Amino acid sequence: MDRVRTDRMMVTGGVSVVASADTMMVVTVMSTTQSVSW
Repeated sequence: MDRVRTDRMMVTGGVSVVASADTMMVVTVMSTTQSVSW
């Protein structure tokens, strides 16, 4: 049970890290595009 719980937490943490990284990349690209278009 403990190992399954740890694996699930690791998977959730990995997904959160990837999602936040993607969000940061999108925000950076959007802000860069805005400054260039202006």
